[in-house]
Amino acid sequence: MKAIVIILSLIVFTTSHAMDDSSAFEKVAPSACGILLAKVVEVKEVDLSPMDGPKYLELKVAPEQSTGRTETTIHLYDLAEGNHVASPTHSQLPPDVPRQAIRLTPQLGQSYWFAFEMRDNYGIPEILQVWESNDKEVTDLFKKVILNKQLKFPPFVDRNLGITIRHTILRDDEWEIHAARKGSQIWSAKLKGTFQDGYFGFFSSGLEVRDIPSAIPESGKLLLATSRQELGRGNSYDLPKGLYDVVQAFDPVGGQVLVVYVFSAEKPIRCLAIEEFDPKSAKVTRRDRFVEDRGDGKEPKQIRQSTFFDPKDGSVQSSKRYVYSKSKEGWMDWQLVESP
Repeated sequence: MKAIVIILSLIVFTTSHAMDDSSAFEKVAPSACGILLAKVVEVKEVDLSPMDGPKYLELKVAPEQSTGRTETTIHLYDLAEGNHVASPTHSQLPPDVPRQAIRLTPQLGQSYWFAFEMRDNYGIPEILQVWESNDKEVTDLFKKVILNKQLKFPPFVDRNLGITIRHTILRDDEWEIHAARKGSQIWSAKLKGTFQDGYFGFFSSGLEVRDIPSAIPESGKLLLATSRQELGRGNSYDLPKGLYDVVQAFDPVGGQVLVVYVFSAEKPIRCLAIEEFDPKSAKVTRRDRFVEDRGDGKEPKQIRQSTFFDPKDGSVQSSKRYVYSKSKEGWMDWQLVESP
């Protein structure tokens, strides 16, 4: 049987007791969404090269331990004959993560640790790394990861930026984001409120980009993160006391908050307020407030009040009032009106 070449991230082990399990795991298995200890019960060679496909070994495995998602079929791609472009494992890795080719011949009846990212087009997990089960250092670390449920929430990976985003729940009303590149953390942020799935992950722009430059950062991506918060009276958004979904838009490279969107928790599709921040000073440069005007008793008008601030001292520079109505071109848009 031919040796199978697996493209692996460069692994650097450390014996430092100061490194916590999360950081150690990011070093050993960057971009991994899950890990699995399984025994190989069947091996099948597959050659799809006549159809411009890859060569790979299809392993049938018996799961022994995992982070929650168990797999019974695993593909290991043969990159030895120059067809590595066709391998999902190779093409899906972040471009700036160092790689090292390791030859492995799976043995029937033997157990291995597998680290995987996501499923390929056939519903099979894409394997990032593999270790023999007798590797004590890896086994001790992975058992801690499983015990502590560190991968309860699979990470997000942006391959163009080479950034992996993970999050952990600290308390019922607080959670934390961790951003890593090449296995090393580049920034983290703690968020108040209850974690919400609604808007969480990489987006190519903000939720409202018109006239809001920060909604389209230089990196070309935003990381949106949603928390359900109880806002008290006198909050900065000038909203009534109540429960809201607060969406923070981070620069995924530097970790700065660029825009904040506030939605009603009861009607999450309706944006009530937007704040834009200066990435250098972190001060508010613009605040938008959305309200309904029922002044004449007819169909309520959607009003947007925008206030602009000096990013240095926070003083008000100007304000504008818009109404959502039909434009001269015939479509619905925000039209600037004179302030009363």
